[in-house]
Amino acid sequence: MKALHAPTTFRALRPEDDAEVRRLLHSAPMDGAIRLRLTQDPSYFAATGIGGAEEILLVAHQAARLVALGRCTVQDRFVHGQPRRCGYLAHLRLAPDAVCRGALVRDGFRAFAAALASRPAELYFTSILDDNARARSVLERRRPGMPVYTRIGGYATFVLNAPAAHTAPFLRERAETALARAGFRIVSGASLGPAGLADALNRLARAHPLALAWSEALLGRLSGHGLGVGDFSLLQEGARCVAAFALWDQRAFRQITVDSYQPPLGLLRHAYNAYATLSRLPRLPPPGGTLRQAFVSPLLGAADVTGALPAWIDYARAQAGERGLHYVVLGHGTGDAARDRTFGALRARRIASTLFRVAWDFEPSANGAAPTPPWDPEVALL
Repeated sequence: MKALHAPTTFRALRPEDDAEVRRLLHSAPMDGAIRLRLTQDPSYFAATGIGGAEEILLVAHQAARLVALGRCTVQDRFVHGQPRRCGYLAHLRLAPDAVCRGALVRDGFRAFAAALASRPAELYFTSILDDNARARSVLERRRPGMPVYTRIGGYATFVLNAPAAHTAPFLRERAETALARAGFRIVSGASLGPAGLADALNRLARAHPLALAWSEALLGRLSGHGLGVGDFSLLQEGARCVAAFALWDQRAFRQITVDSYQPPLGLLRHAYNAYATLSRLPRLPPPGGTLRQAFVSPLLGAADVTGALPAWIDYARAQAGERGLHYVVLGHGTGDAARDRTFGALRARRIASTLFRVAWDFEPSANGAAPTPPWDPEVALL
């Protein structure tokens, strides 16, 4: 019996697909208690190749309609303390009206495998929201033709309020005072210059599995995506750099919008917001609004300065408030007891995800073992 639907075709994303692929992102929010739309306006391509990253972008068509998107971003990241080519799988999206969805997913992964096999990375990984039960059930099921998804560990994303612009200077001063009393001082990344900043970041990033490997050239390229050396702040103890962060506002090319709230959260949103106001927790914005937020990313620190993290994050919140932002977003690979306790004490809304290693048939067996958890990739690049 002949199929009653048009065949599915896969190919690389082209510039003429821009409007269609952006419509797909708007129409396919991520499932969860809070349904989020991760969009890339005014051009999808403006948010690709960030920092010169190598990317594979594939789309699927049914009856000349774009119905699926997949993306793999390959960058140098730290694995066992050394830079290695690592691929991150993202934007696996299906249109609501796509047909034969199971076969579409399976054949889409086969197309990805063919595109990646000619120049494979040494490690592939992805993250999936714990609330996204549909994606987890599909991707964790070991089907023929699909890569193997292996749970590696947890990843927590925290959303914190930024202070109002008129109170931000007071929070900044309080954070600076607390850090100074602990023996730390804050310097701007601009004072080190690109080469010195890259060196300082790499010294810290080596201890964070899957953290980005930095270079002077990478910093120069990131300036085109709104991240300059002046957006980095470093914490020093004497001559030693012990922590660093950047406040990265990506709204010019990448937006986060609340699509809707699932029951019972949607019904309780106003009551929760009243409680959040009294408790200084992030309020839940109305559906349809783009969040005025920036990422605190990268967020790097030596193991012996975890106690300074709350004041360090307050300093980042103050910077965001001074820029007129409402929220800051930061990420943390879970699994280290001391860091988990410190992050868990933040007055923030916590969104739980799981990190997966993705293993393909074409990967050479000589790649070696994956790094020991917790994996700690930058939230701004997930």
